[in-house]
Amino acid sequence: MTEKHLFLPGDGLCGTHVSWSDIEEEMQHKLGTSARFGPNKSFKNIADGKGFASKILLIDPDWQPHLEEHPKHFVAKIASLLSGEKLKSKVDGEDWMDDVGSQIAIEKLMKRSHNVEVAIYEKLEMLPEGKLRLPKIYSLKPFSESNPLKGYIIMEYVENAEGAPMYSNCTPESLKPGAHFGCTATDFVRLFSLGLSGSDRRKHWEELMEVFYKYLEEEVGDRAMPYTLEQLKEAYRRFFPIGAGLIAPFIRQVFEAVVQNPTEEQRQQVIEKTECLLEDVFSYHVRNENLGK
Repeated sequence: MTEKHLFLPGDGLCGTHVSWSDIEEEMQHKLGTSARFGPNKSFKNIADGKGFASKILLIDPDWQPHLEEHPKHFVAKIASLLSGEKLKSKVDGEDWMDDVGSQIAIEKLMKRSHNVEVAIYEKLEMLPEGKLRLPKIYSLKPFSESNPLKGYIIMEYVENAEGAPMYSNCTPESLKPGAHFGCTATDFVRLFSLGLSGSDRRKHWEELMEVFYKYLEEEVGDRAMPYTLEQLKEAYRRFFPIGAGLIAPFIRQVFEAVVQNPTEEQRQQVIEKTECLLEDVFSYHVRNENLGK
């Protein structure tokens, strides 16, 4: 195969198609500097074995000249399927995603996922400073027709940040908060976020909860209600930023993967739903944050 793909090694950093000059030019543009990466520049793969859709590199640029205002280290998250290929080589069986067509399909899905992540960060950057604790973003590079191989995100390096590797177990005590029947409001957030248009959800969510609550009152009968209607609505408002925030990034990519030839009307419905969810995630987050002040 002569074509270049994300599941094939490139001649860039850590086998990707992104070069030192790509990263250097992006950082120079963001920082407004003419300083260059020095001869002792280096990178370290800090996410090997922790994911299969990217290379996460800790960059030491060795700035020349050295300036205090320039970051001594930063992170480049480069979209790549090389880790997945490495995993595939260790799996028994010759037919597991061996054909090129399947690899290209996964590549397309991964590119969409990366572009969704870029779009989310672009939305988050619009929030007033201090509203969310986020690493500083230096560069967001989505995939496009003119850029089929170099998708990446360059961001601040946060020291002592810990993930949750597969070999790390939770304690029984730490799981107790989740060991319950659940909160009805969390189900409503998921149901309304996926099942309704953005405008219908905004207009009718309280009405639908009131209908549910009447059914619940009939079932409970003469016994005490487990919670009030207002408590149910408040739980919905509190959970919305998390519940809808987890759903919104995947709506478009699942839609494009499932619907082969969507109409323009269908596309607009998906866009409207996603945009309304993202707007309301931020709105409810700010609202909930202000309650604690």
